[in-house]
Amino acid sequence: MIDRRRRLRSGWVWTLGALAACSLLTPRPDPSRFFTLTPIAESGDTSAPLRGRVLGLGPITLPQYLDRPELVARVGPNEVRKAVSDYWAGSLQKQFAGTLSQNLQSLVAPSSIVPYPWYAGSPPDVAVEVDVLELERGPDGQVRLVARWRVRKGATITRAAETKLAQPTTEDATATAAALSELVGQLSREIANALK
Repeated sequence: MIDRRRRLRSGWVWTLGALAACSLLTPRPDPSRFFTLTPIAESGDTSAPLRGRVLGLGPITLPQYLDRPELVARVGPNEVRKAVSDYWAGSLQKQFAGTLSQNLQSLVAPSSIVPYPWYAGSPPDVAVEVDVLELERGPDGQVRLVARWRVRKGATITRAAETKLAQPTTEDATATAAALSELVGQLSREIANALK
């Protein structure tokens, strides 16, 4: 009789344990979200200042801590934090370069844009280099874009500048990605004005 009770009790314990394990192992929805930078919608000057010319784009550099899968936010002067479930849909460096390229195509209409590195025998008519120093949301609720850029014709730098842009946003990653896209658009307009 005691053996039978033990077997029943152990059977119930095993059944309850199996049910608990099943409920713990049930699939959970994936909270991951993926974001891209968006190019501007406007078209530029109808005179097309670079029509018939080749624009070289690059090199374009970003700090290594930004070019990672997760969105990154600055939480203090010396501290950044990566998002838990908000990701870039690909390399941020490549997204930045692609968005800037599309923006400049719309704004100055070159015959083509070639990414760096280009062939030594066929350099572009004019080239734009960009070093991104900041492209992130800060602890003050603003997104920032700080970039040093140069316009070159051959070996000659015809224009060098540092652009510092900021825009308020919320902590929501969707709003952050949209605000960063807007800042890349503003940078594109500054570079386009220099190219004109």
